[in-house]
Amino acid sequence: MSTYRSNLDLPGLAARLAKVRSAVVLSHAKPDGDALGSCLAMRRLLRHIGADAAVVLVEPIDPALRSTTADEIETIDPKAGAASVEDAMRRHELVDAIVVVDTGTFPQIEPLSDWVRSRHDRVIGIDHHARGDESVAAHRHVDASAASTTEILAGLAEAMGAPLDGGGPGSLAEAIFMGLATDTGWFRFPSAGAAQFSLASRLLDAGVDKNRLYALLEQQGRPERLEMLGRGLSSMRLVPWGGDDRRRVAVMHLDPEDFEATGASSTDVSGLVNEPLSLAGVVASVMLSEPERGLVRMSFRSAGAAAVEPGSAACDGAAIDVNELAARFGGGGHVAAAGARIEASMPEAVARVVAELDRGAVDS
Repeated sequence: MSTYRSNLDLPGLAARLAKVRSAVVLSHAKPDGDALGSCLAMRRLLRHIGADAAVVLVEPIDPALRSTTADEIETIDPKAGAASVEDAMRRHELVDAIVVVDTGTFPQIEPLSDWVRSRHDRVIGIDHHARGDESVAAHRHVDASAASTTEILAGLAEAMGAPLDGGGPGSLAEAIFMGLATDTGWFRFPSAGAAQFSLASRLLDAGVDKNRLYALLEQQGRPERLEMLGRGLSSMRLVPWGGDDRRRVAVMHLDPEDFEATGASSTDVSGLVNEPLSLAGVVASVMLSEPERGLVRMSFRSAGAAAVEPGSAACDGAAIDVNELAARFGGGGHVAAAGARIEASMPEAVARVVAELDRGAVDS
């Protein structure tokens, strides 16, 4: 990937968006809370300035997330051919802007990447990931210090003069809170600091109902989810990071047979990677899943520097940078949370992950 940085500050981004009269808002496939929250927040910001804006997302979308959208999204089947995608996007052909949020890589917006690539001059990227490709968006605001892309959009709202009051269902404030809460693990992750708690307080004062959102997003799982958790935990092995048994990484996997036997979908396993982080001495966790044979999805999570005593790690600090680890497989994300996809059988994928864990940190 090329160097990934901003070419617009927030006032410049606000000025660019002020010229938009119509837009389509996109994010990465299989959107999480920050991706969906960013799309909804962007749509609501654009509508605040009188622009027409549509959100198009690539399936699958977790039903719990979908329940927060108020029918504001259109969807694309990832298995649709190029002709089907062009047909579905035809009504957005003449938009002034294509706004891509919470990602900056073409593989993550498949099968829309060719459609976006051919309209490069109209693409505006807003992202908080450290890795991306400048060729995705001609106009970019990238802030890797933000805990979520919706945190960036809160600043953008201020620059655009959009108030955050009225935080009920369907509001700008609720969409921003959804991304901020989910990407910080409901404020448990190291990325949740004073600035994020301050923003959360503002959003709650605006009327966001955090209890309602938590119930909608985190307490709507199907029984299949617990079945898959049991299968994942039964597959778990603990691998010393770089040979240091004081810093272990949990590796779990879910095979096509697991999905077939339980009737689970890929959305049922979202977040299960976090479960082993409650174990003492486990500094990171990896979940490999193969809902469709031949394509293995990898989720990486780091417990952060609090996982072991300071000074007890084999290298500086105790945290593992899973963004760097995911990059070894062509993926990316954040220091504490990242993902990747590889074409391989599950045994091959597990072997490759274990080999990288045995290798440990890569010298810079």
